[in-house]
Amino acid sequence: MRIFVPFTAAAMLVACSRQDNTNEGSEEVPAPAAATAEATPDAAMSFDCAAARGQAEQAVCADASLAALDRLAAPGDAALAGQRNACGRADDLKGCLTEVYATQIATRAKGGKKLAGVTGPLAYDCAGVKVEATYVAEPSLAIVSGSGITAVLTRAVAASGERYEGVSEGAPIELWTKGKEAKLSHGSERRQCSASEPSIDAKAAS
Repeated sequence: MRIFVPFTAAAMLVACSRQDNTNEGSEEVPAPAAATAEATPDAAMSFDCAAARGQAEQAVCADASLAALDRLAAPGDAALAGQRNACGRADDLKGCLTEVYATQIATRAKGGKKLAGVTGPLAYDCAGVKVEATYVAEPSLAIVSGSGITAVLTRAVAASGERYEGVSEGAPIELWTKGKEAKLSHGSERRQCSASEPSIDAKAAS
């Protein structure tokens, strides 16, 4: 089961900029998208807002963050359009739309698709638990999956590094990263993690 938590403002990216972690001799992995965000080009929306129909399409056109996710997801994908429009019946319309789009973006990134402002998926070994995280710069999200965990996390304030939080299977989940260091908390479990190279699918397709 996937549970979405409403995300923070994109301006949090500035307030939470990464602090210096360039120790001599340390090995780094690609930084999450929040640290390497590029301006997202004016890619086409998956539908024409001038002819938006239904609650889902109207909500996307009225919300800049949802519109940005729509551009990163696969325009013209009929299956995605069906999932998007089905969110019109959801209690949490924005949460449903964000989950649909974020999941599709993570799938595209894992398949090797280069997307502006998207980093990953990056693989993490958390004391034997294998997870992957795909980072979206705007809106500031991390899509985490693996070992029974599937969650869309939002960027939160961190004293150093980058922290993302949300809920999965009814329990709080948090991912903190800084260079190759990472920590994953899910419910009462706390695991020290190490980041490795991008996942095999993305690496092979690049």
